[in-house]
Amino acid sequence: MEVLKCISIDDDPLMIRKLEFFCHEISWLTFEKGVNNPVQGASAILTLKPDVIFLDIEMPYMDGEYLADWIQPKLDQFEKKPKIIVISSLD
Repeated sequence: MEVLKCISIDDDPLMIRKLEFFCHEISWLTFEKGVNNPVQGASAILTLKPDVIFLDIEMPYMDGEYLADWIQPKLDQFEKKPKIIVISSLD
Protein backbone atom coordinates (compact mmCIF):
# COMPACT_ATOMS: atom_id res chain seq x y z
CA MET A 1 0.00 0.00 0.00
CA GLU A 2 1.24 3.47 -0.88
CA VAL A 3 2.13 5.72 2.08
CA LEU A 4 0.61 9.20 1.80
CA LYS A 5 2.53 12.27 3.01
CA CYS A 6 0.41 14.70 5.04
CA ILE A 7 0.80 18.24 6.29
CA SER A 8 -1.45 20.29 8.52
CA ILE A 9 -2.00 24.04 8.30
CA ASP A 10 -3.84 25.26 11.37
CA ASP A 11 -3.47 28.23 13.72
CA ASP A 12 -4.23 25.94 16.69
CA PRO A 13 -1.12 23.98 17.80
CA LEU A 14 -3.32 21.45 19.63
CA MET A 15 -5.15 20.56 16.41
CA ILE A 16 -1.82 20.07 14.64
CA ARG A 17 -0.68 17.70 17.40
CA LYS A 18 -3.98 15.78 17.25
CA LEU A 19 -3.69 15.33 13.48
CA GLU A 20 -0.08 14.25 13.86
CA PHE A 21 -1.14 11.65 16.44
CA PHE A 22 -3.95 10.33 14.21
CA CYS A 23 -1.63 10.11 11.20
CA HIS A 24 0.87 8.07 13.24
CA GLU A 25 -1.93 5.66 14.13
CA ILE A 26 -2.67 4.93 10.45
CA SER A 27 0.01 2.85 8.73
CA TRP A 28 -0.53 4.37 5.28
CA LEU A 29 -0.18 8.00 6.44
CA THR A 30 3.00 9.83 7.37
CA PHE A 31 2.85 13.25 9.02
CA GLU A 32 5.48 15.45 7.37
CA LYS A 33 4.89 18.84 8.94
CA GLY A 34 2.50 20.99 10.95
CA VAL A 35 2.43 24.73 10.29
CA ASN A 36 0.45 27.35 12.21
CA ASN A 37 0.92 30.18 9.70
CA PRO A 38 -0.90 30.06 6.32
CA VAL A 39 1.92 31.77 4.41
CA GLN A 40 4.48 29.29 5.77
CA GLY A 41 1.95 26.56 5.05
CA ALA A 42 1.81 27.55 1.37
CA SER A 43 5.59 27.38 1.25
CA ALA A 44 5.54 23.94 2.91
CA ILE A 45 3.03 22.69 0.32
CA LEU A 46 5.26 23.80 -2.55
CA THR A 47 8.40 22.36 -0.93
CA LEU A 48 7.12 19.04 0.47
CA LYS A 49 4.55 18.26 -2.24
CA PRO A 50 2.27 16.36 0.15
CA ASP A 51 -0.42 13.90 -0.88
CA VAL A 52 -2.89 15.21 1.72
CA ILE A 53 -3.29 18.72 3.15
CA PHE A 54 -5.34 19.21 6.32
CA LEU A 55 -6.37 22.85 6.09
CA ASP A 56 -8.08 24.86 8.81
CA ILE A 57 -10.88 26.92 7.31
CA GLU A 58 -10.78 29.70 9.91
CA MET A 59 -7.38 31.31 10.60
CA PRO A 60 -6.30 34.90 11.25
CA TYR A 61 -4.88 36.96 8.37
CA MET A 62 -5.73 34.39 5.67
CA ASP A 63 -8.53 31.85 5.92
CA GLY A 64 -8.24 28.34 4.56
CA GLU A 65 -10.60 29.00 1.66
CA TYR A 66 -8.44 31.88 0.42
CA LEU A 67 -5.26 29.79 0.80
CA ALA A 68 -6.83 26.89 -1.11
CA ASP A 69 -7.91 29.20 -3.94
CA TRP A 70 -4.49 30.88 -4.05
CA ILE A 71 -2.49 27.64 -4.06
CA GLN A 72 -4.75 25.79 -6.56
CA PRO A 73 -3.00 26.96 -9.79
CA LYS A 74 0.37 25.95 -8.31
CA LEU A 75 -0.96 22.49 -7.42
CA ASP A 76 -1.87 21.94 -11.07
CA GLN A 77 1.87 21.82 -11.81
CA PHE A 78 2.42 18.87 -9.43
CA GLU A 79 2.76 15.43 -10.96
CA LYS A 80 0.20 14.18 -8.43
CA LYS A 81 -2.24 16.79 -7.15
CA PRO A 82 -2.75 16.64 -3.35
CA LYS A 83 -6.14 16.22 -1.74
CA ILE A 84 -7.21 19.08 0.51
CA ILE A 85 -9.24 18.18 3.58
CA VAL A 86 -10.82 21.21 5.19
CA ILE A 87 -11.02 21.07 8.97
CA SER A 88 -12.54 23.26 11.66
CA SER A 89 -12.65 23.23 15.42
CA LEU A 90 -15.45 25.70 15.95
CA ASP A 91 -16.80 25.77 19.48
